[in-house]
Amino acid sequence: NDIVFDCGANLGLFSIYAAAKGAKVYAFEPMSYIRYFLKEAQKLYPNNIIIIPAAVGIKTETKVFNQMHNPGASGCKGGFMENASKKVYLE
Repeated sequence: NDIVFDCGANLGLFSIYAAAKGAKVYAFEPMSYIRYFLKEAQKLYPNNIIIIPAAVGIKTETKVFNQMHNPGASGCKGGFMENASKKVYLE
């Protein structure tokens, strides 16, 4: 009956691992094109993995989220912009 927060879930490998152990997983992933793959992972444990399209941090605010040169990295400073503002939880 564990609850797991996978903050920056990316492709969902840790989410799958935790769900396989019986945990309810809240998988936070702000990048839309990465969530496509996370949704594929969710199909393995659809009742255990809940996808949240946001980032996690200290306070609630809307920021522009940037895609870095590395497709697995993103953040709110530098890099290439993914043409959208996202509601993210960052300081």
